[in-house]
Amino acid sequence: MGVDSRGTLLMTVRARVIRVADGTGLYARDFDYAGGADPFMDLAGNAQRLREELQRAYQSLAREIVGKLFARFTPGREESPPVHDEERQ
Repeated sequence: MGVDSRGTLLMTVRARVIRVADGTGLYARDFDYAGGADPFMDLAGNAQRLREELQRAYQSLAREIVGKLFARFTPGREESPPVHDEERQ
């Protein structure tokens, strides 16, 4: 989590898919979130607004991660795609 030059909340998370049987990495990617119009310092002064912004970030990142993973991986697929360690949007 960080703040850009305009004071906007920034968050980056890494999602990975690992085959349990042998520990092989199947997919890895960073997902980024840039907050709304409220500067982080305004949010930091108001716990409720900060919690709401963090919830928006978590929801947005979760939707994006699930969308990418379900689009990429299908149940029962024998062959795994290659690992993309630094794939970005």
